[in-house]
Amino acid sequence: MLRMNEGRSSWSASKWREWFSEGETIPYFQPILSVEKDSIFGYEALGRFLDKSGQVHSLGPFFLSDIPHSLSLSEREEFIALKLEIDRSIRKKAVEKISKTQSIDPKAKLFLNISPSFMQDYLVSRSDEDPFTLQIVKNSGMDPKRIVIEMVEEHFAGEIEQLKPLINLYKRSGFLVAIDDLGSKSSNLDRIGALHPDIIKVDLGLIRSSVASRNFQEILFTLSRLAESLGCSLLFEGIETETELYNALTYGARFLQGFYFAEPSPDLMDINGLSIRFSQLHELFFNYKKYQLLRRIKKERELEDRLESSGIEVLSNGEEKVTITLRNSYLLEKSVFRMYVTNNEGRQLSPNYSAISESGMLEDDSFVGRNWSWRPYFLEQFYKNAKDTSGNWFASNPYYDLESNLLLVTYSKRLQEGNVIFVDVRMWDFP
Repeated sequence: MLRMNEGRSSWSASKWREWFSEGETIPYFQPILSVEKDSIFGYEALGRFLDKSGQVHSLGPFFLSDIPHSLSLSEREEFIALKLEIDRSIRKKAVEKISKTQSIDPKAKLFLNISPSFMQDYLVSRSDEDPFTLQIVKNSGMDPKRIVIEMVEEHFAGEIEQLKPLINLYKRSGFLVAIDDLGSKSSNLDRIGALHPDIIKVDLGLIRSSVASRNFQEILFTLSRLAESLGCSLLFEGIETETELYNALTYGARFLQGFYFAEPSPDLMDINGLSIRFSQLHELFFNYKKYQLLRRIKKERELEDRLESSGIEVLSNGEEKVTITLRNSYLLEKSVFRMYVTNNEGRQLSPNYSAISESGMLEDDSFVGRNWSWRPYFLEQFYKNAKDTSGNWFASNPYYDLESNLLLVTYSKRLQEGNVIFVDVRMWDFP
């Protein structure tokens, strides 16, 4: 059982030390898989305690729990020293283990969790010695390029900028840097901006939420774009199901980790020990996404046909205001949210037309004269129309409408006069 007894959360450092003396702290290793190479990219070292009865306990609660406020200053300092002692013991044993194991890929990385608070303590001490992790790696003869410093997610009272000298030292030594658990207790966006990590680890909670929530899907999509623009790799951790795996792959995972592939183990598993074969996963994922894309293409074509057959007419009475009429409104009443016309610079010329039915449409003049050139979909249609002058309909990326809070796709088409007609379609019309 890997869950630490909650009653220990109020223990003093001496009580913890007494407990640790009756067993052994050891590292467990969970493989991290490379999507592009179909292989093991590395292993995350996780703290475990093997008690005298042979039961294994996770040390996560010990490291991440707050030190009880009831303790005196000296007791709190003793507690911090104990945490550092146990943490260093795990890191040292993990480095020794991987450096001596011959059965794994000699380039496989070792992910070592380090607290930002421990990093700050090292910098404050103004020690002339190398950081502990750099020392043990040098002593082991291990290539520093195989080490990934993983900054754990925890409340950190200091300024992240203060850690840059140490992070830069790790990078100059050849280490990679990862930001842990994006999306859990804090956003960690400040750490990404300040430290420019090589790897961003995305928390399991975001993946699970994305299965049912469009909001979280948009967040994951944004994270994938952020990682791409910064030159960072995304590592999705905590994957337990095929659905979570597909979500991770959909949003740009380069590396994967979780019980779906392998549980943490005292031994360093090689790729042959995994029951999942990546070539099969890739084929299944591609077929799954291909089905979705082909279904969407079919839906888009059906909608474009309805738009063409609906008999949309844009009329001008000689003034700047224009109107829209429909000959076959029934073709659009179940999918179109609203329609309107702008000029080429984005200023709205027509009213908004909504609530389309065979009996007519609602007309709202209050939007005439507004300018939409600042909206991403307007610039997107401008680019597409300038690139392709065929007069076809162009669809935007899905987005949430500010006023209705509906998820929409905007279709646009350049008119002969140079104006543009926009048709907002409810996203439920698509898969």
